[in-house]
Amino acid sequence: MKTFHICTISNDPAQYAAMKQSFLAAGFDEERCVYTLLDNSQGNHHEPYSAFNQVKSANRERYLIFCHQDVFPNRGQGYDELVKTLEDLSRHDPNWAVAGNSGVNRSYQFATRITDRLQSIYWTGALPESVCTLDENFLVINNAKDIRWSSELSGFHFYGPDICLNAIKRGHKAYVIDFHLTHLGLGVLSPEFWAIKSQFQKHWEKQFHFAFVVVPTGVPLVLTKYRVLQALINTTFVQRRILRPKAFRIARRFQLSPKAERGPLPIWPGCFATAGEKVNSEADFVPVSR
Repeated sequence: MKTFHICTISNDPAQYAAMKQSFLAAGFDEERCVYTLLDNSQGNHHEPYSAFNQVKSANRERYLIFCHQDVFPNRGQGYDELVKTLEDLSRHDPNWAVAGNSGVNRSYQFATRITDRLQSIYWTGALPESVCTLDENFLVINNAKDIRWSSELSGFHFYGPDICLNAIKRGHKAYVIDFHLTHLGLGVLSPEFWAIKSQFQKHWEKQFHFAFVVVPTGVPLVLTKYRVLQALINTTFVQRRILRPKAFRIARRFQLSPKAERGPLPIWPGCFATAGEKVNSEADFVPVSR
């Protein structure tokens, strides 16, 4: 059995070739790794949510890597280092399901181990660091864990947070690990980003009593199944205030980050709504104009 299955959606054949060569040079040879190119050079025939679910369903390798075409392992860490890092992570927490290089932890701190054009600040704490959401540029999936992307969602954004929430919902964990990469992307928040944010929020708000989630782009989301709270949260007044540092402090104080474990009360901040509960029908989501 090979160790890694490295899957990439690419619309630039030259950049994908450079990325693959960088991985090969870092020890990810084809004797130990499988490479899958999902070719979008002639149009968007593949999107991450459904494409990655299909790849995972057919996968037999120990780990799946889903990465952007502009990611390069050229910072002195390669195949051997990643294998050791993941083995160490399994000893630290056998329940891990997803790992990456940039995410947001339960205290709403940004944990990052990457060199990019945004000059992201390195995480100064110890790694691995447990997180609630991960950036999509580099995701490692523990194939021993039965997790999937949400079949109701599609598009090219929020699939990192989505796989993390699906993992947490099943009682697993997501981590930022010590594996240093170069990422050339700029992370532009396009109109498509905000449209998928709306879809993501409508999908996940049904599954929480009340949770405060921050994605690696820094965008906060309040997720609740209660329609009265949804209406209040989606007002311009509240949307402006959840961007302020005080909102993050309140969320930290009341432990509003997503968690699978049950709290001491039937309705506990951050907890998923239980499968047996009646969930209110979805409220229309009206994004704040920007």
